[in-house]
Amino acid sequence: KPVSSAVVGAILCLGTAYGQNTNTTKTNSGGGNSDELPDLVEVTPFGGVALYGDVNSGLGVHMANGGVAGASVTFNVTRWVGIQAWFDWSRGNVEFKTPSGLYPDGTILPNYSFHNYDYNWGIDPIFYLRPRGSRIQPYLQVGVGGIQFTPDGSDKSAARNPSSDALFHTANLNDNLQVALNYGGGIKFHLTDHIGLQFDARGFWSRNPTWDLPNYPDGGVYVPAKQKLNQFQGTVGLVFYFGEKKCPPMPPAPAPIAGPTAG
Repeated sequence: KPVSSAVVGAILCLGTAYGQNTNTTKTNSGGGNSDELPDLVEVTPFGGVALYGDVNSGLGVHMANGGVAGASVTFNVTRWVGIQAWFDWSRGNVEFKTPSGLYPDGTILPNYSFHNYDYNWGIDPIFYLRPRGSRIQPYLQVGVGGIQFTPDGSDKSAARNPSSDALFHTANLNDNLQVALNYGGGIKFHLTDHIGLQFDARGFWSRNPTWDLPNYPDGGVYVPAKQKLNQFQGTVGLVFYFGEKKCPPMPPAPAPIAGPTAG
């Protein structure tokens, strides 16, 4: 019975920890063996700052730097590679750096501006520089996703107001979806078996949004199409690890019971 119980326990352990390699020949930075900590699946809420580059063509578009918050789910498919799905939200208010025209009395119009929110998402492969289960784990990642640039609802309504549209030609102000490349890296720290800390730095590269505004000068606000927009995010996340530790070795077989001796 002890042997059969141990076998069942080992099978359950192996099933729960599917994909976790039991190689113990390498030593991690925390002093234990690689693949020792339970990090088959990771869920990470994170927050930080989002920094934007300017679009300098046309009237010039400046997006104000702001905060970012989001979450990611990572499945570590091998000891060195993971797949991550992520989503975040940031605020990047928009201001045109050059006035678009004049009032009827000849005075210069104020620089046009509106509140804007960005919704970023993507699926990325992650390449680890130390094997899964290491207490300290630097990584690199690159992938493709999307960014939805979304003006605030009240600003959309104001842009459609006839008096505003007559001055700025903004009646079409609306959401704009762009494909984006993201790239970067970071480092993860196991604080306990199931909780860790992550520092991440990531860049984004996409076409600039036009928010459905005119892309040529027509007497009002316009945004030239097919320009480039760069964005940087620096975030800190709290990692929740799911999985099992490396399965214990099978117990040795019991010694055979000696049979009766001949009299």
